[in-house]
Amino acid sequence: MFHEKERPQDESSRCSHCSGATVVSGRSLLLLEKIDLTLSSVSGNTCDVMNPIQTVEDFRALVSGEKPFCAIFVADWCADCRVLKPVLPSLEKEFANRYTFATVDWDAFKTLSDEYSILGIPSLVSFHRGDVIGTLISGHRKTRQQISAYLTETYRKIEGHKGN
Repeated sequence: MFHEKERPQDESSRCSHCSGATVVSGRSLLLLEKIDLTLSSVSGNTCDVMNPIQTVEDFRALVSGEKPFCAIFVADWCADCRVLKPVLPSLEKEFANRYTFATVDWDAFKTLSDEYSILGIPSLVSFHRGDVIGTLISGHRKTRQQISAYLTETYRKIEGHKGN
């Protein structure tokens, strides 16, 4: 089921997940939202929950960065990934001061998936200064609470190493 909303062209429209501006074409914009508030395609534009990795070089730069980086391995065909997608923006917002986040397409970046032994998705791998500092790897559905606890615990590891 979908719920339709029309907004005048001059009204500012924002994605309910990422708060990004929505492109308005023509006199009005038709938003199609699933009842569970998962935003679908809007005028040919898709709500990108998190920045997707575009190149291996981009991935490597985030991995080696000073700010901790959490890579979330996903695939379009993965049902558990689609279930997780609506909760990612709130997690990204909650942990924005501690982590940089990006999604990694499991199929498009198979070499990275193999390198980090991502055998099931969705899976998370956290990095700091080039080192893996934590993983949440499995083919099982993850809850917001599980991911939040993982991110908190992993960040504590980083904080513990800063004194060394």
